[in-house]
Amino acid sequence: MSESLLEVPLNEVLYDDEFNCRGPISPLDVADLAKDIDRDGLLQPIVLSMLENPTASKKYKLIAGHRRYRAHQVLRKDTIKAVVRDEILSDVDARVLNLKENVQRKQLNIYQEAKALEPLKRSGLSEVEVADRLGASRGWIQIRFLLLKLPEEIQQEAAAGFLTQTAIRDIYTHFKREGKEAAFEVAKQFKDAKIAGKVNVRKKLKKDTATKKTGTKAYR
Repeated sequence: MSESLLEVPLNEVLYDDEFNCRGPISPLDVADLAKDIDRDGLLQPIVLSMLENPTASKKYKLIAGHRRYRAHQVLRKDTIKAVVRDEILSDVDARVLNLKENVQRKQLNIYQEAKALEPLKRSGLSEVEVADRLGASRGWIQIRFLLLKLPEEIQQEAAAGFLTQTAIRDIYTHFKREGKEAAFEVAKQFKDAKIAGKVNVRKKLKKDTATKKTGTKAYR
């Protein structure tokens, strides 16, 4: 595999919102970035791979740098500086590269990270294999796999920053043992504690669990 640093026409790049970890990126999302690029130039090239079946108009697939690409569109640039990998990447390899760059730049929330892992999980890769491909710990992968198993409402609370990794693990434990309603109640406790700046939710949960085992309702 070799790479080339090229100035590539924007219209020859296949941009796919569904592929990107972040999901759709609006012009407003990159307004500040566009101003920075207009003033200072592009400091880090985007990453492209060759399309397996190029057309007359599309030759490259955008792997990493979706915000930078969209900012160039906002600026009505004709070309963009890109590192072009001459190999044709599988979907899994391309998604790993996309996620790895975004994780390293710390630009995703835990929900976005989990959703980015979902295609890798569907492809049949184990937690260990995904961790190895991303250079992450198995625990980091496991928490995000657990989040994918929780109800969508709880996933959105994680996206909003109300749930820590520890909270997600505890919520999943209650979800698996007692079902959705118990998971919602525990998630609410963690969210309320986060808003109030409290840190003793786990201690209360342990006490409630012990009480529940003696026959007293713990989540009412």
